[in-house]
Amino acid sequence: MNKDVSSALGDYTVLSRKGNVLMHRFKSDFKASLSGYHGGLTDDELFVPLFVVNPKNLD
Repeated sequence: MNKDVSSALGDYTVLSRKGNVLMHRFKSDFKASLSGYHGGLTDDELFVPLFVVNPKNLD
C-alpha cells in the first residue's frame, strides 16, 4: 500500500445498521439537537468508496 494512502486511513471503520447512529460522548454537557444526521441524497453523498485490503498484502 502506498505510504501516503496508509497514513491517511483511520485505525477503525465503523458502519451502523439502519436506524442507528454512532455518537461521540463529549466531556461537556453536549446535547444533540439535530432532527436527523447525515443522509444526503445527492450523487456525491451517496457514493462511498470501498477499499478492501488483504492484510497479507501489506508488506
